[in-house]
Amino acid sequence: MSEGPEDLSDKVLRALAQMHPRRPDRAELIAWMESAENGDGRKMAIAKRLGWLVASNYIEETLTINTSSPRVGLPGMALIGILLNIEALRQTGKNQHTIIDEVLEKTREFVTNNFPDTKIPPIVIREINIVHGSEQFDILLNISHSQEMVTEKDWMEAESILTYYVRDVLQTRVEGIAGTRTMMLASSRAYPTYQETGNRARKASGRTH
Repeated sequence: MSEGPEDLSDKVLRALAQMHPRRPDRAELIAWMESAENGDGRKMAIAKRLGWLVASNYIEETLTINTSSPRVGLPGMALIGILLNIEALRQTGKNQHTIIDEVLEKTREFVTNNFPDTKIPPIVIREINIVHGSEQFDILLNISHSQEMVTEKDWMEAESILTYYVRDVLQTRVEGIAGTRTMMLASSRAYPTYQETGNRARKASGRTH
């Protein structure tokens, strides 16, 4: 029995699910499927079906900067847990969504006011989520950051850009935050590194170095 479009759609979705938490690009997913199925000559059919799945919103395709690229220069990764003052939120009529909006707004202001000439912001919020079931934090930020050290005029000693951001924005400028906890990440399996994307590009073009 020949394979129909719906069968191929299921195979594409299954392959992508198996590759998670990695977030491959189209070329990597197609190559992985061809290799797994020994599917020589199926590249065009897989690519066509993948395009249909993206257009139909079965697969979400988003753009994200490659933070480990030398041109981007954001090799640092961290999780920041935010603990909210629930009583203060009730008194001011705020909620978790309001705090998230303020964090994003104050982060943009922080970058604009402190690093106006920087091509790439030294702090990038990759994800921001509301957390349930934890007594330690209510909101979790996934941050990419530069390794830059800064000396603020009212703070005599140099500190990392991440520490400066947490102190100046999250602990000072956003009302309703009771505390923060910063956790450094050693690596991420979700996003490809600059070396990996470079190797894939060379392989796709037929170059080996």
